[in-house]
Amino acid sequence: KDQADVEEFKQAALEKGDILILDEHVDLPGAELHGSVILKELRAGGYRGFACIRSGDSTEADKARSLQSGAQWHVGKEVWMRDLIDQLRAEYRKFKEKEQWEIQPHEDLVMSRSSGSGAVSDS
Repeated sequence: KDQADVEEFKQAALEKGDILILDEHVDLPGAELHGSVILKELRAGGYRGFACIRSGDSTEADKARSLQSGAQWHVGKEVWMRDLIDQLRAEYRKFKEKEQWEIQPHEDLVMSRSSGSGAVSDS
């Protein structure tokens, strides 16, 4: 792995990424690179998909740093792969549901607004 690989990954993520799992401590010869920094760059570049930071460090401060970098989820390396996959599915589902709500408001709200009655109903 080298910096060129990282740049290639970032370009691929921006072009076609939907789910990213980044290691917080990326091992590169002669460089210290963090997944949270890569994610901030990707978010600034327009990445809107789901992102997870995986790290051996899972203190509250580590989790907060991951979320502040734009991750939807921080998971520790102590989580078994089978459990990680189940949790990832659940976290991704929540992300997609939230995204769907933001893109398409609740149908009843749209119907009430367009009826011209002035009343907004959530039932």
